[in-house]
Amino acid sequence: MHLVRRISVMVIVMMAALVIAPVQLQPHSLASSHSCFVYVANSGSNNVKVIGTATNSVISTIPVGMLPEGVAITPDGTKLYVTNAGSDTVSVINTATNTTTSAIAVGDNPWGIAISPDGTKAYVTNESDDTVSVIDIATNTTTSAIAVGNGPLRVAFSPNGTKAYVTSSLDDTVSVIDTATNTTTSAVAVGDYPYGIAISPDGFKAYVTNAGSDTVSVIDTATNTTTSAITVGNNPYGIAISPDGFKAYVTNTGDNTVSVIDTATNTATTSAIAVGNNPYGIAISPDGTKAYVTNDGDDTVSVIDTATNTTSVIAVGDHPSSIAVRCVVASISPAPAPIVSLHHASLDPNGGTCVTNRIATTTSARTPFLGYSYIPGAEECTRTGFTFQGWAATTKPDTVIPLPLLRGWDDGIWRYFIANSYDLIAIWKPSS
Repeated sequence: MHLVRRISVMVIVMMAALVIAPVQLQPHSLASSHSCFVYVANSGSNNVKVIGTATNSVISTIPVGMLPEGVAITPDGTKLYVTNAGSDTVSVINTATNTTTSAIAVGDNPWGIAISPDGTKAYVTNESDDTVSVIDIATNTTTSAIAVGNGPLRVAFSPNGTKAYVTSSLDDTVSVIDTATNTTTSAVAVGDYPYGIAISPDGFKAYVTNAGSDTVSVIDTATNTTTSAITVGNNPYGIAISPDGFKAYVTNTGDNTVSVIDTATNTATTSAIAVGNNPYGIAISPDGTKAYVTNDGDDTVSVIDTATNTTSVIAVGDHPSSIAVRCVVASISPAPAPIVSLHHASLDPNGGTCVTNRIATTTSARTPFLGYSYIPGAEECTRTGFTFQGWAATTKPDTVIPLPLLRGWDDGIWRYFIANSYDLIAIWKPSS
């Protein structure tokens, strides 16, 4: 069994014309509207530490199984799933009470975990038996096991949930799973000892860290082919992509840095960010302002300010491994008023109308932006030659936001849209 943690010595083993629907919401502070919590699995102390980002300090410690390695949060934020590599189980944590509610039996040496975008399934990589266990979230039972490549470590879903990608560390491939049939449909050749994986928010690219070749492979998900390899630091393991899709952050365990990749050019920026000893896991806050890095060698989490690339440090448990971030709406002040009319640019001379759309002030598993949630069926929109897809709220001013951040929507020919701060965006597709 591959249970030895990497501590001090690393084992190397269209753009179509766009519709923008500005909404006159009253801007409010992101910090005042929600609270965020960071969950850190500590493989050496068999627990999960919970960090409150308001104070950047540990506020709770949750016992789990032996050698916790992977963590994933359900889209609604109510549950945290933790793989226990030493006990062949997955712990389920109630995030409201920070208590473990159940343990689910899975395969041998469970390592990575990801939750489907619709929140119905968890996929768990079992490193020692070359399978992926499928957990039914509603019942917290294992329903099937999917054969994948040799030594599966990490897993990630496409934004629309139709595919899952698994790094197979011992045969230098990424297994592609059809989630409708729970079968492996292809294997994509990448670099030496692929470990971490992240999918771009638009779903068109998968980024894979290759710990044995000091590179990140870029996979074209439409063709399942590797299109490039990006040189990064020594022994890259963890990877996370910013919510806007512009940057990928890579933990380099062998040189104690984080590389930053420009996803437009697929090149690493000139300077890496110094962090703690043996950086391993990484997660980015939903607003993209912070990156959280577990430092396996000194039992800390480095907090990176993504605007300045400066860091601060939080002490956590023994040998921290994976990490995840959850944000919840605490209050919204002032509360947004219902929207009674919208004005937008025309896609065609006939124009169109959108009226009586409303905004909820609670979090949503579908579009949880700043506490504003799209209410299905609450709008009336028509446009000649186009089919209305729904609304999305945005969080950053004047930035390009990938459409597949809207979980569960097929992006079709749409790839990106541009929005102003706190706008609602009307999303359309040509009818034919």
